[in-house]
Amino acid sequence: MRMIFSTGAIIFGSDQEVAGVMRAVRRCNATGSFWWIGSDGWSARSLVSDNNEPEVEGTLSVQPRAHPVKGFEDYFLSLTVENNKRNPWFVEFWEDHFRCRYPGSPLTPFNRHYTNACTTNEKLTRQNTAFEGQLQFVSDAVMAFAHAFRDMHRDLCHGRTGLCDAMKPVKGTELLKYLRKVEFIEQMGVSTFFPGLSGDKFRFDPQGDGPARYNIIHFKQLSPGIYKWVRVGEYTDGELKLNMSDVQFRLHSPHPPESVCSLPCELGQAKKYVEGESCCWHCFNCTQYQIRHPSDETRCILCPLGTVPDAAHVSCLPIPEVYLRPESGWAIGMMVLASSGVLLTLFVAAVFIKYRSTPVVRASGRELTTVLLVGLLICYGMTFALALRPTDAICGLQRFGAGFSFTLVYAALLTKTNRIARIFAAGRRTARRPACISPRSQLLICSALTSVQLLVSGVWFLVAPPRAIHHHPTRESNLLVCASHTDASYALAFGYPILLLIITTVYAFLTRRIPEAFNESRQLGATMYATCVVWLAFVPTYFGTAAHVPLRVASVGVAFSLSASVAVACLYAPKVSEVHSIHSLFISYSHPKNLNSFTMPHFHQHCKEDSLGEITVYIVLIRPDLNVRQSRIGAMSSSSAAAAAAAAAAAAAAAAGSGTSQSVAVVASRSSASVAVTKHNHQIPSSQAVDSGTQSDGLDLHDLKEKSVVARCLEGSLVTRGTQTTISGCVEKPSVNNNSLGNGQVQELESDIQL
Repeated sequence: MRMIFSTGAIIFGSDQEVAGVMRAVRRCNATGSFWWIGSDGWSARSLVSDNNEPEVEGTLSVQPRAHPVKGFEDYFLSLTVENNKRNPWFVEFWEDHFRCRYPGSPLTPFNRHYTNACTTNEKLTRQNTAFEGQLQFVSDAVMAFAHAFRDMHRDLCHGRTGLCDAMKPVKGTELLKYLRKVEFIEQMGVSTFFPGLSGDKFRFDPQGDGPARYNIIHFKQLSPGIYKWVRVGEYTDGELKLNMSDVQFRLHSPHPPESVCSLPCELGQAKKYVEGESCCWHCFNCTQYQIRHPSDETRCILCPLGTVPDAAHVSCLPIPEVYLRPESGWAIGMMVLASSGVLLTLFVAAVFIKYRSTPVVRASGRELTTVLLVGLLICYGMTFALALRPTDAICGLQRFGAGFSFTLVYAALLTKTNRIARIFAAGRRTARRPACISPRSQLLICSALTSVQLLVSGVWFLVAPPRAIHHHPTRESNLLVCASHTDASYALAFGYPILLLIITTVYAFLTRRIPEAFNESRQLGATMYATCVVWLAFVPTYFGTAAHVPLRVASVGVAFSLSASVAVACLYAPKVSEVHSIHSLFISYSHPKNLNSFTMPHFHQHCKEDSLGEITVYIVLIRPDLNVRQSRIGAMSSSSAAAAAAAAAAAAAAAAGSGTSQSVAVVASRSSASVAVTKHNHQIPSSQAVDSGTQSDGLDLHDLKEKSVVARCLEGSLVTRGTQTTISGCVEKPSVNNNSLGNGQVQELESDIQL
């Protein structure tokens, strides 16, 4: 707040009162501390200025403008007591003017202190007489009454001389009407005025006042000790004319003093007027985020959110938008991670497409694998969407893609793990094939699970449409973000995928003890456990970065990429390696040692190559929960093992007795009862490829080459990690006929456990 002491003062009063004020100023040693503006009641009066010149110096005052009355000075100077006996007060004037007592005059309070007697020879001269400058107004007043009486007499007496009965007595209200007519008379639309004795025209205004005509006078020190009232301007009919070059408030100091109640407020300050004062105020600063109101200088207003005051607190400036820009470090980091994931996923897809006929690819379930890879690509793609400038469309894409991509991935994984769990659970109870394990059924289940997320997203879009907003966690921040990123509503996109993740993890845990040869369940389990770790790290990070929205968005992008990368690394990295190994095993023209590095140690001792050096292995997946070395060893110690051995011996004998019939015997074992089923006289066509996949029902077993050898395993063991099967023993039989394998019990059992 700021206020200075005012030094200017306007005084309305009579000359006696103002003279007392000037004496008080001198007594208080305040001479020169004030600057006066006077009224016509005391300006140019000697009573005020005499002996008070230093206190009155610099005064500006107004005085009604008057011209000398023509002939009045000569007339007045010719008056004496002898020739002006009609004026009873003229003797008192004479005594006061000449400081003497006129002979024969009575003693009065005014002449009793005069000791000298007047000589009667005294004379008024221009040197000893000062005339009042406002005599014009006296003469104008007299002339106004004279004209009013004249007009009244003319109207009431009709030209008769003297006072007529109508004017005896004269009523003041009637006279006032004629006075007002004198002030302003309209004749044929032209204003007419009576001339005054001074030569000026005179009129009354509608309020009964005379014309506002003033001279601006100034009490000035012309030289040291010499003071005089001088005219420096005039005010006539509302127009002010002032010659400031003639104004001198102090000798040798022409500059006017500064005298204000309050200085103008500085930039960024508002006024608070002093109670009861219209020209005095205190200045107070607007707060940090306020500016002074453009039209009301007594108010400070708060800048809208997203803006801050300029340095002068005059206007509000917009704060630059802040969002996760593609060139920022967070965005670059998560996009590099996502790009690596996209390339890795495309590489996996290319490998699976190239080797789509291999047992590993078929055993992985080509249909669900396709769904899973598409979901992973969408997960990586969402990272790039998060790095775009938020708009309503981008926010909608982020909200939909976040839930849909994860739902697609976890729905496919849940379908896989659920299918494995159901197959092995059913295999322990019955030989019947579980329901809904065909590729079409799996796709329908996956689609049904995904449709739930589509429904949730659709309802969410209707209830709360996506939109980009400016978020202001602090007064100086202006974040451009999607509305769902500012609160926990974005978690709705992850609610259903997290539920699928939990269920899939439970299934992966329940299937952890299936035969070691079927290690895809372990890969699924590793995928889910690692994904849970990623999500457990993501959730607190997401909710802990509420004040740093760009970091929150970046954490979502990293979570997308890490979750997808976990699936690629844990689920498909082993398969890509196996695809290459299995392809070398089945296609290679190399020596059997190429097989040794991949098979069990004794497999090559029982499997022999044909004349072309080619090795063809046919894998029949029957009850994989028992088709492992441990299960077989355990089963051989029971009575069912004897039955199985007998059945195997019978099958071998039948095959040996057939001579050149070139038949194939396929042996299957069951857990509930030892069953040996032998199919005879069914030849394998030589022009078809082997379908060792686990997703095809009722398909025949085919060889890989035009000339191939069917290996029937009786001893030893071959474990193929890609197809999760075990082949025991090898007997070499050439295949020459083009008949397909029969559709008996063996084929039925095979389709029951296809994965």
